[in-house]
Amino acid sequence: MRIHEYQAKEILSNFGIKIPMGGNAKNPEEAFDLAVELGGRCVVKAQVYSGGRGKAGGVKLVEKAEESKVEASRLIGSRLYTGQSGPNGLLVSSVLIEEPVNIAGEIYISILPNPETETHIVMLSNFGGVDIEELAEKSPEKIKRCEIDPVYGLMDYQARDLIYAAGIDIGKRKALFQVLSRMYEIYSKYYCSLIEINPLAITDIGDLVAADAKILFDDDALYKNNELLELRDILQEDPLESIAREHNISYVKLDGDVGCLVNGAGLAMATMDVTTSSGSGP
Repeated sequence: MRIHEYQAKEILSNFGIKIPMGGNAKNPEEAFDLAVELGGRCVVKAQVYSGGRGKAGGVKLVEKAEESKVEASRLIGSRLYTGQSGPNGLLVSSVLIEEPVNIAGEIYISILPNPETETHIVMLSNFGGVDIEELAEKSPEKIKRCEIDPVYGLMDYQARDLIYAAGIDIGKRKALFQVLSRMYEIYSKYYCSLIEINPLAITDIGDLVAADAKILFDDDALYKNNELLELRDILQEDPLESIAREHNISYVKLDGDVGCLVNGAGLAMATMDVTTSSGSGP
């Protein structure tokens, strides 16, 4: 299950990780009020289940509170088309109004499971930002990794070694150690399938602030934290998949013309292969 950026940041804040001041607005009037509280100058960010929002026009820096109202009016109720949204785009139901962060440096940090080794992976880079995918493809050596045994969890020495290997400035290592430890605490408590901060901004005064964040939860473990279900936004989901979820059915909408009713991942893949080889599409 996915959640919005503002919800992910609220969770980070509850665990002591710094986030920009601001709040979520469901209409232009709320956006204006939040912008006034921030002094007028703010960032307006469309809240959808997708990355690449900035390149799609979903993130705007405005200088005055009135401009935030205009941007909120433009975004709320519209559909945002990104490289991850699919051809129909995603409905923008709210916008996050935040104070601008004066960024002097950017760090990428994430934790996710590794099914092949039955461990968790922590990834850290001193080169965070919007082009992290390109960095992973062209310069993977700049993203440092650490395998975590789920029995023992993230050990202090592993966190320190990873921070050192990533070349983090010595003056920021202690603060980053705290951020990493708290991220793993969230990851473990809520049975996350991903927790990511990109970028973890190094501000001009030396603070570490989560400028953007993403958290995904393992659907099979949601019963252990029922309060997370309240964070779900069904408007961001495919309608058919939402109906199936309500009936505890695993349903994935594909683009073909043949429906596949299967039991087990291996059988599902074999069925799709047979369907494709016969000239149809699953």
